[in-house]
Amino acid sequence: MRGFALSLAALGAAAAASAKKISIEEGNPYGGDDAPQLRFPGDFTRDIVPKWGHSHNDYWRDVPLYTAISNGVLSVEADVWLLDGTLYVGHSASALTDDRTFSGLYVEQLVKILDEANPKNRFTEGLGNGKWNGVYDASSGTSLQLLVDIKTDGPETWPFVVKALEPLRSNGYLTAWNGTHTVPGPVTVIGTGNTPIEQVAPLQNRDYFYDVPTHILNDTITIDGQQYSYNSSISPLTSDSFSELIGWDGLSPANETVLASLEEYSAAAHARGIKMRWWDTPGWPVYAREAVWKALIQAKVDWINADDLGALAEF
Repeated sequence: MRGFALSLAALGAAAAASAKKISIEEGNPYGGDDAPQLRFPGDFTRDIVPKWGHSHNDYWRDVPLYTAISNGVLSVEADVWLLDGTLYVGHSASALTDDRTFSGLYVEQLVKILDEANPKNRFTEGLGNGKWNGVYDASSGTSLQLLVDIKTDGPETWPFVVKALEPLRSNGYLTAWNGTHTVPGPVTVIGTGNTPIEQVAPLQNRDYFYDVPTHILNDTITIDGQQYSYNSSISPLTSDSFSELIGWDGLSPANETVLASLEEYSAAAHARGIKMRWWDTPGWPVYAREAVWKALIQAKVDWINADDLGALAEF
């Protein structure tokens, strides 16, 4: 019941805000806050402002995916484990259960949300422009980033991830690379962790991408005799350990070396058309966490990695 109540609170607060304001301040002329005149497809995200934040270990949330959406986060991450042909989600093997699957927690929920945001009716058929709507009503043309962090054997697990994405794929909800350019979609899937680059880079028609570690961003890779350099067609995202590559804990002011390094990493990624994210950033004390977030924004880091989504939303 607690999870259900939290889900209703997270999803209903934004959607009901405007209606309640009318009801309280002016008297509702439509007979109730749930009157059909006050509702529209996909309205549960209205009044939520999207933010370039990343929900680290999203499956830890009270309501995975939905808690992130209620905070306006544009990127979520799921740790995925393959066992007996099924993909399970959790931080460790001891945290896995039969009910917590990649399909159930993420794929199926995204299809439901996007089906609601993209209704097929006489209005869309007669007046629609053929464009898709994303998760957020306030920014319908913005794609939600889904990081799939492979924890089991990469070459064995990744084909199961590709197969699991079929409900999103068949509805045209995935960002794709068609061999010449990227075709945006409501959801952009990026493999990380043990994701095998050899099952991503050579494919000229695919609807998934690769999260390149920042410390190898300038490397050239060879697959079946063909050389590849990292760019946005393969890797729209680069991520790495903040503590290892930067080493600043946020407890004292950042020195010029730290700030210069952050700017250099961002510039190198952006020169390739790739967005930057740092993980393993300080979470506590709060002043240290916020000092790092400010420095990341100043250095034009694209994604702010967060465990406390409420704090990020208010930052």
